[in-house]
Amino acid sequence: MSLLLAISCLGVQIAPLIAGLSVAGVGAGLALQGPLSNYASGASLIFTKPFKVGDIIEVAGAQGEVIKNYSQYRKLEF
Repeated sequence: MSLLLAISCLGVQIAPLIAGLSVAGVGAGLALQGPLSNYASGASLIFTKPFKVGDIIEVAGAQGEVIKNYSQYRKLEF
């Protein structure tokens, strides 16, 4: 806040600066929405471990049986 006050004392208009930072923040948020969602989904799978050995999983039209659960991924047999 004091930085904005110091800049305004130098004669620089603050409103366009704040508007530009806001637009950049919204753009960055929208750009990171997909990757952050993927990371959250992956963390959910790691911590909840919803699949057990012997379960049948279907993903994108491919079906397979869980053979082994590793900490980071599941091994399937098609």
